[in-house]
Amino acid sequence: MIAKRGEQLVAVERDFEEKRNFLGASATSGLSQLKPGEQGIVVAVKGGSGLRQKLSLRGISPGSVVRMIWASRGPIVVDVDRSTVCMGRGMAQKVRVRRVGNEEGL
Repeated sequence: MIAKRGEQLVAVERDFEEKRNFLGASATSGLSQLKPGEQGIVVAVKGGSGLRQKLSLRGISPGSVVRMIWASRGPIVVDVDRSTVCMGRGMAQKVRVRRVGNEEGL
């Protein structure tokens, strides 16, 4: 029984590691670090279930593509799936993104 659970745990960890490597979690930064015009793929949301739900309802979840519109002062403004989303800098810092260039066709 214990050996079977151990094998399942190893399989789950391997799947997680593959997804993390695919999304490029090793080279991530906070959403607030993007410059206007830059795009990124959301890799993770480092927050509680309330924050993750709030962002998910606005289209920001792992795998979604975001484009920074405004990041100078005040709230962060991003484009997500042709929708404009505003959030405070603290919330934006909890959204981990991997920068992508226009060469990837995004």
